[in-house]
Parts: sequence; C-alpha cells; structure tokens
Amino acid sequence: VTEKSYPRAVRSKRGGELTVSNAALEDATGRVVMVLWDKQFETVKVGARLRVEKGYTNAYGGVKQLNIGYGRLITLI
Repeated sequence: VTEKSYPRAVRSKRGGELTVSNAALEDATGRVVMVLWDKQFETVKVGARLRVEKGYTNAYGGVKQLNIGYGRLITLI
C-alpha cells in the first residue's frame, strides 16, 4: 500500500450511508487502486503488504479498481 485517501460518505443504493476511500497498491508489475468500504479503511495501513482472495476488478471513470466484495483482505507480515 503506497497511499490511502481520506474516507468520504456516500449514499447506499439500499438506503443509509457508507464510507468509502481508495488505496493505491503497487508492485513490480504496476499500480492499481483498491476500493475500501467502511471498516476496511481502518485495517489498511500505508506500507502494509496485502493479499486479496476472491476480489474482482472493474473500471470506474476509466480507472481500473480492485474490489474486495465478498472476498477476503489479509494483511501480511
């Protein structure tokens, strides 16, 4: 994780409010933006090494994004 944006409030399609932010992930192959929802923001720290299991990618505003969805986000040591 090379950087992380501040969380912002968004309205859920089902009603209510959620928080969302982005984290930039980089390795030797390139860079991708990961979307962090609610408590994921608190668990992801700049400088951390992560593993994402059963995540998926999509594009928003022409930018590729990695989403955890119903997958798992694991912080590595």
